[in-house]
Amino acid sequence: MVTDDRGNTDGVVKIRIRVLRPDMLFLRLRFSCDWAQPARYRRRVQTQIRGITVDGAPGIRLRTTRSWAADGKMYIIAHLDEPPRAGSEISLEMRVKWPQRCAPLMVSRQPDSFVLRFGKPISTARYEVILPAGREAFCESAGFEQGDEGFSLHRSVDDEGRAHYVFEALDLEPLREAGMKLELKRRGDLATSSPHQVYSSRRRHSSPSPSPLLPPAK
Repeated sequence: MVTDDRGNTDGVVKIRIRVLRPDMLFLRLRFSCDWAQPARYRRRVQTQIRGITVDGAPGIRLRTTRSWAADGKMYIIAHLDEPPRAGSEISLEMRVKWPQRCAPLMVSRQPDSFVLRFGKPISTARYEVILPAGREAFCESAGFEQGDEGFSLHRSVDDEGRAHYVFEALDLEPLREAGMKLELKRRGDLATSSPHQVYSSRRRHSSPSPSPLLPPAK
């Protein structure tokens, strides 16, 4: 997910799913942000979901239904034209453009959470946040403590001067929230930035099999 200085975000969610039942006709996803947004921002949220072909190319756009809960969470249902074969795997890519989703982090300079939660066991999960060039953040894990097995948290800087913060985890249990917290640094704090790694734990062995279900919440 990329954010600009006003907290407007452009994110891509990639999902690989193993189909367990022969009657799967839709997927349900939930997204949220860490502040109570007025309705005018919600109306400007743009979403699109496409299938990914075997060779990795974008496929046909899926029909979606979107709704908002009273607590500000966005629910998206992606409808499949026909149920995939049980035991097969499908890959999807979702694009989400969300006005001022990261306003607490970028505008108010408050700590902001970037966490994932799934309804089924997940073999691998990854969350990446890219800040504008020249911006840096304090970073801590959420749902894990330093020294725990099964996760890593890294920082790097690309050729455009943008800081990338990446959380990765293995073997997440159902309904466990895990990810990272960021707080934007001020000018006097920038000298505290490390060049690359935030920290990394030992990692449990995990098979490369995909997740049975379901995608993230924020």
